[in-house]
Amino acid sequence: MKYNYKKKLTGTSDRYRLHIFRSNYHIYIQVIDDTNGFTLCNASTLKLKGGRNSINAREIGANIAENLLKMKIKKIYFDRGKYPYKGLIKLVCDSARESGLEF
Repeated sequence: MKYNYKKKLTGTSDRYRLHIFRSNYHIYIQVIDDTNGFTLCNASTLKLKGGRNSINAREIGANIAENLLKMKIKKIYFDRGKYPYKGLIKLVCDSARESGLEF
């Protein structure tokens, strides 16, 4: 049986959408402008060497928040996709919130 996990969540012109994808080895984050259809910025654990997944998750959460704050974007929508809000997904969000983003 096929389940539809994704709720129809789209960003607006004043709030963009932060989407998280998690594979077995890496975490990928991108901030998407849905009105124009392009990615504003992205971050992943691909370039981070070694370390634990929890440390890397906090690092990319802070990195994406820093990039968005440089672009003067503070408010975003959080799109977790099919992943439950726990574990590494929660660490990424907590790190981004601590850095100054508002979900």
